[in-house]
Amino acid sequence: MLKQILFLFLIGTVTSIATASEDVTNSNDNQNIFQKGNIKIEVSIDESPEGSVIIASTFEDGKPFIPDSFSIELQKLGSSSEKFEFQTSEGVLRSIKALSEPHSFRATIYLTDKRRKYSWEWENFEGRTQISRALTEKFQLATAPKFRVGPLKDISNCWVLL
Repeated sequence: MLKQILFLFLIGTVTSIATASEDVTNSNDNQNIFQKGNIKIEVSIDESPEGSVIIASTFEDGKPFIPDSFSIELQKLGSSSEKFEFQTSEGVLRSIKALSEPHSFRATIYLTDKRRKYSWEWENFEGRTQISRALTEKFQLATAPKFRVGPLKDISNCWVLL
């Protein structure tokens, strides 16, 4: 009985710690949501033939607003950090420069408004791997030449054989 009470106490403690955090982060395939208090940011990567850009929508008390300052500092794997500045375009914030491939990185999002400063941590890792030359030769693996394609289509039920 004492073990059960202690177990319930520990579960309650962990739940309290998890819900006490001001940072709320949620993500799916296209959108990442960050929140502190009444400030919420929705961030996504918009991939187009002209290049990928970062799009951000900012909300205060659930209403869209444009902050005084907004930037994202990216640290790509194996490279130096890169700062992205944003400009307003059709009610959202768009990165001024394109985001190069691969889209695997750790980032810090900075927002300043009305003398208040916020920051959030963002990680985005694509499924990539390195395969040694010995394995590629042993299993006769090859890569396709790099080329641009049109809009992606759902091919989840297809197999590609090389």
